[in-house]
Amino acid sequence: MLKKISYFFLFFSLFALPLSLFAKEEIETKQVKVSVDQTINHNYYVAGENIEIYGTINGDLFLAGENILIDSANINGDVFVVAKNVDIKGNVKGNVRAIVGEKLNLTADVERNVSFAGKDLSLANTNSIKGHLSVWAEKVDLQGGLVGNLEGSMQTLVLNNSIGGSANLYLWQAQDNNWQISETAKINGDVNYHALQEKNFFKPEQVAGSINFTKLDKNQNSKSITDILWTMVLKFFSLLVAGMLALYFFKSFFHSAMAKVQAKPWQLILWGLLFLLAGPLVLFLVAMTIIGLPVAVIALVLWVIMLYMAQVVSAWLIGWWLKHKFFKEKNWTDLSVLAFGILVLIILCKIPVLGWLVVVYLYLVSFALLIKPVFAKK
Repeated sequence: MLKKISYFFLFFSLFALPLSLFAKEEIETKQVKVSVDQTINHNYYVAGENIEIYGTINGDLFLAGENILIDSANINGDVFVVAKNVDIKGNVKGNVRAIVGEKLNLTADVERNVSFAGKDLSLANTNSIKGHLSVWAEKVDLQGGLVGNLEGSMQTLVLNNSIGGSANLYLWQAQDNNWQISETAKINGDVNYHALQEKNFFKPEQVAGSINFTKLDKNQNSKSITDILWTMVLKFFSLLVAGMLALYFFKSFFHSAMAKVQAKPWQLILWGLLFLLAGPLVLFLVAMTIIGLPVAVIALVLWVIMLYMAQVVSAWLIGWWLKHKFFKEKNWTDLSVLAFGILVLIILCKIPVLGWLVVVYLYLVSFALLIKPVFAKK
């Protein structure tokens, strides 16, 4: 049985990393490289297309990009990455937390835990994870050793080494022919798995503890606490990545947003409500004409983008307000303000009535801030 409390703290740690108040450096560019002779003695925040880390990092790494390479034996803090492809080589003294569109290649020794959401994860046979591995993936290829527990869900598992702890798994779509458990593979704890039907992935002699099966209800509608928390994590980091890009291209807009809200809050609420309600009607009327149809389609795409980005602006506003209200003396980066605001916004969405009222207010104001300049007089 999965340990819900341990999952809660896992997810909380995923939220907490980018909220560090002691980050000293923030870089946003297409190409970023930390050379072998460089030493960074604090947390390092980077957003870029291609990121390469070869030097010594004595803080935590927070990286967002398309392709990320970490090749260093001196990563002395935690690593968090959001990217399409990630390669980590060398040695990581802390945790690795990754949301990856394609593949995470680990040819590194990780001294603590690894948490992964994405398509594929592989661990080389010469390396090991000293803590636990928590995954939500299509394929997990463990050629190296895992000292702690294996937790989460995957469709395919390749296991050619030992798991020092237990395996606690949810197997909604796992197929017998996709699982490759070698004869030398061994689980030194229990195997607890939830599936639609009983599986024979592990031979009894390969499991030191017991093998426990729990049948999943195919028509189950209610989400488990782990599903809910993981959905919150994915929303947090998707908004954070979108916000990082927006901050890079429109930093002046964000820095002036709160002043505009404080100057005309109720006017912005009315504008936001008007745009939100009248927009779809106007697009529908435009689309009814042959000439206007392409324009309406393009406008609809932009409309959807604005709807999403209003969440980012809402998070920025609440993060900025709380920072200047309660943490004036703290030297936060823009990314820290944004990350804090996103976390607060997600929590507010879970609070009935009062929380929803605050979110609606923020959303209408943010939507007006995004749309109103389009109709402003030149």
